[in-house]
Amino acid sequence: MLSKYVYGLSLGHFVVDFSQGALAALLPLLIAQHHFNYAIAATLVFAMNLVSSIIQPLIQPLFGFLSDRFRTGWIIIPALLITGLGFGTLGWDNQYFLLITSCLVCGVGITAYHPDAAKLVNGLTDVNQGHALNVFSFGGNLGFACGPITVTLVANALGISGVGLFILVGGGVALLLAHYFPAMRR
Repeated sequence: MLSKYVYGLSLGHFVVDFSQGALAALLPLLIAQHHFNYAIAATLVFAMNLVSSIIQPLIQPLFGFLSDRFRTGWIIIPALLITGLGFGTLGWDNQYFLLITSCLVCGVGITAYHPDAAKLVNGLTDVNQGHALNVFSFGGNLGFACGPITVTLVANALGISGVGLFILVGGGVALLLAHYFPAMRR
């Protein structure tokens, strides 16, 4: 049986990967609100993916080195906050530069979460490490899949500024993991 800490880290993975899936569903609303053409809107996806997918393989070795050399597991907590802040402000930003900045900030949070969270999952399990990493991966995949549906429902109910709730979600999960972190580190 896996510990609650693995499930907590999986929940964090859900939250950080949620934003990547949700951004695609948010684009039509951003296009309508700001009168963007498709090329300009696609740059927002590029900005988030630039950091979280393209630069991540280049930066992750650095994060991995720092994680091995220093105890950087705590970085998962600000990573969740940064991801929530970056995505949550997309509904409030009214300038293109701020939208790009929010996507880049969100991408940094996504990039920072993965290495140390996966390392913690691996360290928390003596047996069934494959099962633990599968649960962790499932959290991220589920977040990516639920992102478009959830952001569409929230935006339809509360308007595009309703995505600001994601700041609270990221903050809530960050608080949960901050509470668990001392025990996870042991």
